[in-house]
Amino acid sequence: MPYDESLAARVARHLDARRAPYEAKRMMGGLCYMVRGKMCVGVETHRLMARIDPAEQEAALRRPGCRPMDFTGRPMRGFVFVDIAHLRTDGELAAWLDLALAFNPQAKSSKKSAQEKTRGPSAARIAPLLPFRENLRRKKLPAAAELAALLNLGPKSAAWLAAAGIRSRDEVQHLGPIEVCRRVRAGG
Repeated sequence: MPYDESLAARVARHLDARRAPYEAKRMMGGLCYMVRGKMCVGVETHRLMARIDPAEQEAALRRPGCRPMDFTGRPMRGFVFVDIAHLRTDGELAAWLDLALAFNPQAKSSKKSAQEKTRGPSAARIAPLLPFRENLRRKKLPAAAELAALLNLGPKSAAWLAAAGIRSRDEVQHLGPIEVCRRVRAGG
């Protein structure tokens, strides 16, 4: 299980109760809830990620179970992790979700999202994905299908890996995350 499904269900119930227009997307090793097209909260195996007002981050970090979000070793302003042990009650969870929802209208969309909204996704990015999806449906790409079957890896990510010449789970493990990232970025 790549993320805590019961926590994800609780988050969805809360967003539904608040009538927040959201979309759940698998990304960053978990499930991310996009509200009005902007990242709002995310659920991982043992924690919640919340996007909050950077001006309120210091106060939030003093709350139990909260720590800065630091995927790369450098904390990201306005993003925090909350340990699942401190989200046992609906009230505890609601406090964090309400904090994230309050900031969402002021949050900026990613540059990529803003560009796609105004001019749409570029044909150069879509073209490699179309044959991949079609071949995956027909089961003609066993290596890509194996990659797509990995936890938290969708067809788009599998296509990026395939375009970088990475064809199997063993190869991903052998290369390690830094080399995989370098090759995917070099592949464009």
